[in-house]
Parts: sequence; structure tokens; C-alpha cells
Amino acid sequence: MYIAYSLLALSLSSSPVRGELVLQEPAREFYYSTEPGVVVHQFGLAQGDKVAKGQALLTYMDIQGNEEKTVTSKASGYLEFVSDVLMKDHHFSAGEMLFKVKSSLVLGWYSFKKEPEAQQPIVNSKLWICSKGGHWHFNVDAVKADRVLLSSVVGGTDFAMLYELSRQKGLKMYPNKYDCLKNLL
Repeated sequence: MYIAYSLLALSLSSSPVRGELVLQEPAREFYYSTEPGVVVHQFGLAQGDKVAKGQALLTYMDIQGNEEKTVTSKASGYLEFVSDVLMKDHHFSAGEMLFKVKSSLVLGWYSFKKEPEAQQPIVNSKLWICSKGGHWHFNVDAVKADRVLLSSVVGGTDFAMLYELSRQKGLKMYPNKYDCLKNLL
């Protein structure tokens, strides 16, 4: 009952929370060839493309055993690097970097100032950041006395914009999208 009331109160609150956001750089997965091979299929992927965990990135023929193998993404994210040798029938060497996938998951700590008119964030709620460059929602994953652990899935170029916004002192985060966007007017 208390949680439902708190969620309702948070969603009705229009006062922003002010604080400082410290973002963690998204994780990256590096894909190096473990053996020499010949590209069979590259799936038309290019730098900046979104990929899902388990998605096939490359199919190649093992030169040693003539066995066809597939490289799959270990994480969801964006291709930050694609080797320029990955064209059909091209050879690659062992130890060559083939792909780099940047995670789309961003984590951060938001240290806020307790203000009487602002509702304190609660677990499983959302906080919004809005700017002329875009708007993003963050999930509140944990709440400590004066800070919250946030997570968000963002686009490939969004992290750079969010990082710039996070450098603002007294960054406002809103409990709902409407008030966040209204603040831009």
C-alpha cells in the first residue's frame, strides 16, 4: 500500500530533483579473431549499427579445419568498430580485431539535494532529463540516503550528450516526461 501511494505521489509531483549525475562509461566488448579465416558472410553490418545480444556478426571458414563458424555478439549495443577487411572471401589473421561493440546500457549515481517541494526518488520509478538535444528516462534501481543508482538504455550518440549534461551543477531530473519537456518551453 505504501509503495503504491509513493509511486502515485511521485508520478503526480512536478517538482524536479536537483543534484549531480556521475555516469559510468558504457562497457565495450572486443572481438578478436582466434584463428586465421576467410569471410563467408558479414551480414552488412557497419559502424554505428545497433546489435542485439546473440546476433550473428560474422560467419567465416576456418582455414585449418575447413569448418564454418559464426561470431555472435555477447552484448546488446552499437558497433563502435568494424574491421575493413570483413568482406566476402577476404582473409584475416589470428589476433586481428574484427569488431568492437559498445553497450547501450548506461549506469550512473545521482546525488541529490533534499528539497521540501521535491519528492524523493524511489526504487522502480523513473527520472527524466530533458534538453534541446533530446530527452532520456532513467530507471531508479537503488536508493541510498542522498543518492540513487540509475540505469538507462541509450542510443549510440546519446552517451556523449548525457555526459555533457551530467557536468552541470544542480542538474534537474524530473519525475515525469511531461514536466521535463514543459521545462524546455
